[in-house]
Amino acid sequence: MVFDVNETLSDMSPMAERFQEVGAPPHMAATWFAGLLRDGFALTAVNTNESFSLIAAEALRVSLDPKSLNRETE
Repeated sequence: MVFDVNETLSDMSPMAERFQEVGAPPHMAATWFAGLLRDGFALTAVNTNESFSLIAAEALRVSLDPKSLNRETE
């Protein structure tokens, strides 16, 4: 038996709240997370082992840089 645990066993709503807190639309959290998973899977497929937190931080910068936030992305 195989099932998807992302967003099934983990609640992503706090991340949406955090996006809103910095001035980004809350729905962007789901898009960011989906892209993060995509990038992680792609790197794994080409046998590249990169830190999840590094991939997540870079994906977050890319997602938030074009947005007008109430603070710097760093």
